[in-house]
Amino acid sequence: MKRISLSGILSALIVLVSLASCASTARVSVQNPSLWDTSGIKLLGIQTSVERGVGNETANEWESQIRQTVSGLGRYTVIDPGQTAYLLRLNSSLIGQMDAVLITSIDSFTVTDSVDSREVKDSEGNVTAIRYTYYRKARMVCTFALRNASNRAEIARESKTYESSESKSSTDELTPSNSIARSLISSKAMSDLRVLIAPYTTMVTLKFMKDKMKDPQMKLADEIFNNGRGNTREAVALWQRIYEHTGNVAAGYNAALGTRVAGDLPAAISMMQQVYSATGNADAATQVSQMQTALGKERAVALQTNSQSKLDKALSQAESGLKAAAPEHARVGFVNISQTEKDVVDLCIDEISLRLMNTGEITVVDRSQTSLLMEEQNFQLSGAVSDDTIVSIGHTLGANVLVVVSITGSGTLRRLNFRVLDVETSKVLDIISIEI
Repeated sequence: MKRISLSGILSALIVLVSLASCASTARVSVQNPSLWDTSGIKLLGIQTSVERGVGNETANEWESQIRQTVSGLGRYTVIDPGQTAYLLRLNSSLIGQMDAVLITSIDSFTVTDSVDSREVKDSEGNVTAIRYTYYRKARMVCTFALRNASNRAEIARESKTYESSESKSSTDELTPSNSIARSLISSKAMSDLRVLIAPYTTMVTLKFMKDKMKDPQMKLADEIFNNGRGNTREAVALWQRIYEHTGNVAAGYNAALGTRVAGDLPAAISMMQQVYSATGNADAATQVSQMQTALGKERAVALQTNSQSKLDKALSQAESGLKAAAPEHARVGFVNISQTEKDVVDLCIDEISLRLMNTGEITVVDRSQTSLLMEEQNFQLSGAVSDDTIVSIGHTLGANVLVVVSITGSGTLRRLNFRVLDVETSKVLDIISIEI
């Protein structure tokens, strides 16, 4: 009879316990807005350059990769470098011809070689051979910048460093410098460029809560869920019934996560908020915060899309309303008082500011001044603050019109609100509220 060791029995028990206590997991995608604010940019010019030490082959590869990457995003009408240079030499307005310029450069590209030797000895300690190892290290420094085509103001700038290294047994096996440069450009630099100027997707792993109450129905719900995404809603319905009848925290928590996996993030937030409110569970609070962040990112992505989405149409409607309400040659300041979706409101303000400035008829106060002033004076802005209090910001900035912006409501009842105030009289010039 074969003997089973004690260590073998313990290992088996550990595996069984691990399987029994293992919580389900699922991966979901999160849509992220581009790292740079590209709102309102459709006609994008391109400028490329390389430092003198970079060869012509690498310079041509750089320009080609930039053009292909930007064109491949499908978000911009790309203006080639030659036409971009011509337009920038013009003294006339570029409105309708070019919105922004993407400026890219390879600031340096260096390749360093080195060699290391090692003696090979026999069993008696005699040197029988010398083996050489050849090393090649490469370093590329690149800069990406985005400028407003009309006023040449810099919107954003990013400097990146890319490195590679390899070791071979002979110099003939080392990768040629041009090939290294091409690889760094395509695999690293272009990946960074994409997330700078276009929305991108990341993956998040959700870990479902283990059932401490050992409810057989919870085990059934887990099995249904683990059988595949097609059964997600069935599992959610069962988890929800368990939670409603027993108050099992894991059931409510898992129902909310399952709802997110099914693609209904707003409903998942509402469900998880109910679990937290009823139980005070810290994990539920963390999930509420993470899901709210994800929802804010998704809505920011919607704002950045070039299609005439509902939000895009709302911004066009707001732009028309603000033009009609503002006096001739107005100097306009924007204030974000939204208690929810502050990042989305910021993007809305940036987009409308760009549109108003492009008309040449309205001056928009630099929002960094507004933010700094609000921080310095510690204004606690909310819907309850009087118009007179808010208008005092406009006096300090030298604006004659102040626009107070917020998002209210939730789900299908969300609205983008603009209150337009005359700084001198505190009179409300207009109130614009648009369903988004």
